[in-house]
Amino acid sequence: MIDRARFLETYPEFASAPVAIVDRALEEAADLTDPEVFGPRVDTAHGLRAADLLASGVFSVDARMVDAKGASITTYRAQLDRLIGVAAIGLRVF
Repeated sequence: MIDRARFLETYPEFASAPVAIVDRALEEAADLTDPEVFGPRVDTAHGLRAADLLASGVFSVDARMVDAKGASITTYRAQLDRLIGVAAIGLRVF
């Protein structure tokens, strides 16, 4: 999992967010990100999930968009969904 410094280096748009809120998003994202599912992409998934949590709040309204079903999602969630699809293919047993 990534730490706050690496997260803010990767997602500098959240640099103005209070440290406590960034840390809480990273903690919550860690709880929701299974290293066994994402393997070597776990850091990317963790960062995207934390960014999605922050963007779903007040810190990044510009990162929100509407999906094909009319639901509001963030650009980070869209990237995370693609990564989840890649991870799911790797989990298939043939």
